[in-house]
Formats: sequence, C-alpha cells, structure tokens
Amino acid sequence: MLEYVGLGIAMGNGGERLKQGADFITKKASEDGIAYALKKFGII
Repeated sequence: MLEYVGLGIAMGNGGERLKQGADFITKKASEDGIAYALKKFGII
C-alpha cells in the first residue's frame, strides 16, 4: 500500500519490512506518532 500513495509513512514501532518501504518513519504509537506525522506534513 505504501507504494501506491504519494507519501508512505510508517510508525516507529512498525515492522522492519514496512519501514524499509516508507518515505518517512514517524515516532512510535505510544509517543503520539500519528499526530507527529500529521503536524510535520502540515495536515493539522
């Protein structure tokens, strides 16, 4: 799925294979990684 979107973002605690295919690796879920990525890319 990461290959078909314009920007692939993986969670920091995601699997290694997933992270290898990502354009950006955000923080872990326990560190509010979703909010961090959304803010970094100006979505919120």
